[in-house]
Amino acid sequence: MENILGGERSWVLNNWRCQNMIKIIRFGGVKLILLLSLSLLMCLAACGGAIDPDPFDRFASSAVELRDSADEVLSHQYDWARERFIQDTVKGDSISGEKVQRLILENVPGVPFAWKAQRPPILFLSAGEFRESVRTLNDALVDYAGLLIELAVSGHIDQDEFTVAASGINSGIQDASKALGLTDKDREIGLFSTAATELFRQYLQSKSKKKLRDALNGNQENIRALSDALSDAMRLASQHFFAEYSSRSLSLALMLAPDNSMSDNQKQDRVVELIELNELLIGRLDVLRRLHDSYESLPGANRDLAASLEKGQHGLTSIYRIRDNAKFLREVYKDLGSEQSNEPNDSDN
Repeated sequence: MENILGGERSWVLNNWRCQNMIKIIRFGGVKLILLLSLSLLMCLAACGGAIDPDPFDRFASSAVELRDSADEVLSHQYDWARERFIQDTVKGDSISGEKVQRLILENVPGVPFAWKAQRPPILFLSAGEFRESVRTLNDALVDYAGLLIELAVSGHIDQDEFTVAASGINSGIQDASKALGLTDKDREIGLFSTAATELFRQYLQSKSKKKLRDALNGNQENIRALSDALSDAMRLASQHFFAEYSSRSLSLALMLAPDNSMSDNQKQDRVVELIELNELLIGRLDVLRRLHDSYESLPGANRDLAASLEKGQHGLTSIYRIRDNAKFLREVYKDLGSEQSNEPNDSDN
């Protein structure tokens, strides 16, 4: 096709739907040839450039690490409480009938696969419920991060599918928040408000970076609510660990009293047990501290994702903090698993 521009002739080979576009532009006797792919042109025009997937991938992988690390440390809390309950229950000449009765679980009407402990619950059963609720909150965080990848990177989701997924995430958070006693009286905790859901739906329709940035920024309050819930849970878990530690350490300290008739070798063993118990508590508190720090960083990480749509990977401070904590926690439990597999099985304990 021949086109006349300013008295000079320029040939434009234009096939917008099927192939690359070549523009031959003559200006001052200099021929400029621009070869641009159609897909890149359309993305640049419609959404301001391709979205860098790396910040979203980092956020998603870190969310998985946080969930698994929290579940691991809370499983230790459950084990401690369970062991103490068994020891206390069988102590003496007879088993406590009241404690045995409180072991009986109850079903939850209308929820076929759920269970609940009798009230007031035994401590280790409370620890199990607590762990399950925290796991549900972390699952919601993992699902949120995965949904963002589907929205921003993969593009394999439509508006209706997104609405269903967002509703499911909100439902899980609300159930877990109620179990933890974290439900706000004025509103329910959820990761997607009605306004935020609409912004994400608009993004799916337009594929505009600005719409996605607006949706992420509009979701800050919801991320803050989840951040607060998980941070509070880690603080509560530290109190639970101290309660279990106090019982165990007091028992060992009483064994080491001056009027105790244990041999020197027995006393040495108890001292070693107390030192190892201290080290175990310190290690678990450090894990909880890092989890707490990561959960506190969630609102900043969400802001980082929004900013990355404009600035790329510059300034992803909160995402990097969560990533580094997640990496540390992964190494901690890798080493712990190795130590446990090499630990001798002492049948006398």
